Parts: sequence; structure tokens; C-alpha cells
Amino acid sequence: MKRSSLFCFVLLGSMIFLSMPDVSGQYMPYEAGRFNAPQKESLFHVLPSTMPTVYADSVRLTVFSRIAFDFLQFVFKDTIYESNYELTYQIRDVKGGLAESLITRSKVTTRDYQETNARHIFSQKAVHFMLKPGLYELLIELRDMETEDPVRHKVEIKIPAYHGNSLAVSDLLYYRSRSAVELEVDMDNPIFPGIRNQRDSTLYAHFYLYHPAVGDSFTIHYTYTPENEEPRYTHLLRASADQFIQSVFIKLDEPMDFGQYDFHVKISRGDDSVSVQSPLYIRWGSHSTGIQNLKQAIGPLEYIMNPSLYRQLRGAAPEEQKEIIHRFWKDRDPTPETEQNELEDEFYQRVIYASRNFSEWHQRDEGWKTDRGRIYIVYGTPTEIEHSSFSSRERRRYEIWNYKHLQRRFVFAETSITGEYRLISEE
Repeated sequence: MKRSSLFCFVLLGSMIFLSMPDVSGQYMPYEAGRFNAPQKESLFHVLPSTMPTVYADSVRLTVFSRIAFDFLQFVFKDTIYESNYELTYQIRDVKGGLAESLITRSKVTTRDYQETNARHIFSQKAVHFMLKPGLYELLIELRDMETEDPVRHKVEIKIPAYHGNSLAVSDLLYYRSRSAVELEVDMDNPIFPGIRNQRDSTLYAHFYLYHPAVGDSFTIHYTYTPENEEPRYTHLLRASADQFIQSVFIKLDEPMDFGQYDFHVKISRGDDSVSVQSPLYIRWGSHSTGIQNLKQAIGPLEYIMNPSLYRQLRGAAPEEQKEIIHRFWKDRDPTPETEQNELEDEFYQRVIYASRNFSEWHQRDEGWKTDRGRIYIVYGTPTEIEHSSFSSRERRRYEIWNYKHLQRRFVFAETSITGEYRLISEE
């Protein structure tokens, strides 16, 4: 069986398995192991954000949550599919004291069964708290009311003191339009993670600036910095403060290469300055947001692409490489009538997870190149992982990955010198 056919067979089989109406959940089950399916990391996002108020000892904290439909368990009732979930929020101070708590319950519905497995349709919520400046810990728990399975996020939060003699800036959020904030139409629905298409000129960065001197001017210096590179795009703006708490927009419409950037904003008034930054992803057409750059898009395709096509891809010019990759995924799109290519998204989510979790000491962020990374990318999360310990006769550890639904078994052994794991047998 060809490599691309093998991957599509395994992944499509998993997608069919996950979408069967009578299973207990919509994720490939696993019984033991030290890692979770990457979907649970990428489909449930939490974003805390602060903004100043007119009161010196009170700051508004907004906690945004974004949950993909594919993360939730839907049940068919009458003519619709319905999912119910609960979010529990706890905010504790540095001494462990409970500062705020809240429980919310939500229901989402759809008439389209395909949407119950969608990763591009979300249930998004925002809750607000008023807190004093200081350090806090936020614990948010998502509980699907059908499966009762909890998933938790823990975030450390610094609530700044906005009032004083110095500049202060809120967290930075992205919106599709200025009216979302100016008219308070859609303030609770920012775009996060921040994603802009290469040809999309309608994304705005927004933040609140506390300016102690009304009428004075200030400068805004902002840059886009690709990962592990020098700043590539730099801009300078000048403005004046007409009130103590200023709402500031920056229109992001520059033509840019696709990839991950650090969007950094520095506001200055004389010798006083303050900064804020947030990741921004420039998306390549409708391709997976897991593609950070062309090199990262090409490398892992070795595992699933026909060898001759892969050699052609490696030897092509950049624009031709993009076209080959585009055709490759377009021909394998399980839902060509939609913008989303679930097969491509799943593949690069696996690449990201493998890079983060299986990197070796001399190959930072290149875990996809390892034996465990390769098996994970092609076959996904194991149904079961077995671990062995040191013994008097054997001085190395083993990991045994079982894929019960595929009747496959892979054994990895730790090398004695570097501690890396190598594939030593497969069945």
C-alpha cells in the first residue's frame, strides 16, 4: 500500500470511527499513556484579558473560552443535535484564597450531523470579573454533561494597576471590524488565536491605553517578528490622548508571508513607555493553521507522499512547492464542498504534537523526525501505551504502543547513551 494511501486509510478510518453515533465520545479512546490526543489541546482555547476601569482599585478581567463542536458530545433529540456543557471558574490569590468563582451552563444545537464533528465551528463564551491589582491563578474546568469528562486549564494572571503617573496598557485582542468594539456589538467575540488570511485586510488589533496626561501626544511602534527571526515589518504611528483611558485600534492589512509571528506594540511618551504583544498567525489560503512555514509544511510529507512526488516537491522552487502541496491536499479533502480540509488539519496537528512531545535533546522542536513522531503522525494516538522499568538484566526502558482498532503494535526502546527512543519491532 502506498504511503499516502496508508495515512488516508488510517486517518479516514479514525474519522469514521469517531463519527459513529453510538460511541461514547468523539475521540479515539485511549486507556493509558503519558500524553493526550492533540485535539483536546487545539479545540478548547482559554484567553484571559484585562482592561482598565475608572476606578483605581478595580480592573475588569474577561475570560474568553472557545470550544470546537468536535470537542463536544452531541445527542440527537427530535430533529436536532444537542450538546450541553458546564464551565467552572475559580480565581485564587497568591495565598490560595478564593477571590472569585462562577459556574455557567450552555447548550449548543445544530440540525446538521456533519457540524457535530466540525473543528471550524465554535461555541464561544465570555465571563467578566472585577479584581484588585495583583497576582492570581485561574482554574477553568470544562465538563461535557453527556460524558462527564472534565478538561482543565490553569493560567497565572497578573492584574496590573492602571492608574498612576505612568502609561499602562491592557491585553491585546483581535477583531474583524472596529465596530465590534466601538459599538459594543461583538466585544465578547474576539478572534483567538489571532488568525488572518494572507489576503484578508479586515483584522484589527485592539487595546486600551491608560494615559495619565490628557492632551499629550504619544507614539505607537509595532513590529511583526517571525519565530526565531529578526523583526520583518516595522511601523510607527503618532496619536494624542483625548481621555485617560484610550481605545486604540491598529489595522493589520500589510501583505505578508504566511506563518507564525509575534505582534509587538510599544507605546511611548517621552521617557515613559509600555509594551504589549500577542501571537498572530498569517494563514496560507484555506490551508491548515498548523503550517508555520514552507519548510515545516514539506518535511513531514515524506511519511505519506509518494516517493517520486516527494522528490519532485523537494527539488521545486518555492511557488511550485506551494502548488504541489495545494494539489496534494485538495485531492484528499474528505469534504471538498467546505473550506476546511479535515485530513490536512489532523495531519499537521499531529506534526505539531509530535514536535512538542517527542523532540530529542539535540533536535529541538523536531520531534516529528523521531521514530515515535513518525508512528504518531501516521497512526495517531495509541489505544494503549505500556511502559517497562529498569531491571537488573535490562538497563533500558521500553514503550509499547498498541492500536487495537488497527491490530498494530510498535515497540520502542530507549538508547543507553542519549536516552532517545528507537523503534525496534512492529507487528
